[in-house]
Amino acid sequence: MSCNEQSLITFTGLDYRSFGYLLEKFLPLYNRYSPYSKSGKIVVLRNAGALGGRPRSLDAAGCLALVLGYTRTRGSMSMLQMVFGLTNSVLCIFLKFAMRLLFRVLKEEEHAKVEIPSVEEIRAYQEKIVANFPDLQGVWCVMDGLKIPIQKPADDEMQNAYYNGWLHDHFVGCVFAFAPSGVVVTCTVNAPGSWHDSFIAENGGIYAKLESVYDTTGGKAAVDSAFSLKRCPFLVKSGKKKHRETALQRRIRHQATFLHQSAEWGMRALQGSFPRLKD
Repeated sequence: MSCNEQSLITFTGLDYRSFGYLLEKFLPLYNRYSPYSKSGKIVVLRNAGALGGRPRSLDAAGCLALVLGYTRTRGSMSMLQMVFGLTNSVLCIFLKFAMRLLFRVLKEEEHAKVEIPSVEEIRAYQEKIVANFPDLQGVWCVMDGLKIPIQKPADDEMQNAYYNGWLHDHFVGCVFAFAPSGVVVTCTVNAPGSWHDSFIAENGGIYAKLESVYDTTGGKAAVDSAFSLKRCPFLVKSGKKKHRETALQRRIRHQATFLHQSAEWGMRALQGSFPRLKD
């Protein structure tokens, strides 16, 4: 093992300390379950602590590195086959196995949760933003939509639901809200691609969460023209010049446009860190 931090970060997105932290939680599940079953599901080993038997093609560290490396690559699996020395069938079995184990780990990980910050944190975010954009009083986060391409569904009804006429392809729709610290504070994922961003936010419960923050702290979110201001006093909209706007309204719109750019950076961070989303 080279212990080269840059190489591990490039391949898995984690340094050695973070990888080791995740591996400690991943290892017990790896030892308890097996990827081999007639049903294709992962199964509990009968004698999880027993020694003997044929060794697995990948140990726990290799299995974790495989699923992390998969998210950091695109296209054919041939590169991963060469890195791990596995045939395609064996690699796919362990990749499926590792995905399910990692999901279990992250579901219980406190620092991996997407949740609304505390009132104190929201107040701090508001102070950071108003220090740079004085007219954006109360704004504490930015929000934007993301369309992730998917394979064309075979079912006609599902195909229609996930087809986006504006982009002329099939997608799942997501909406993410980012705090100034860069963390995702609320989101909705895997909505039909034909849904509008505002409709996704409403049906996914994001509007309800932001309204709750607004009622408590007066906190608002900066959004673009895809979101509706009707019945949403907790949104500040960026975009083009409006008819008969006042000088204050113009300043708010300009500053909201500048601030909302950070949402684009957040989307780029997601897609740049996990290029497999683009497949």
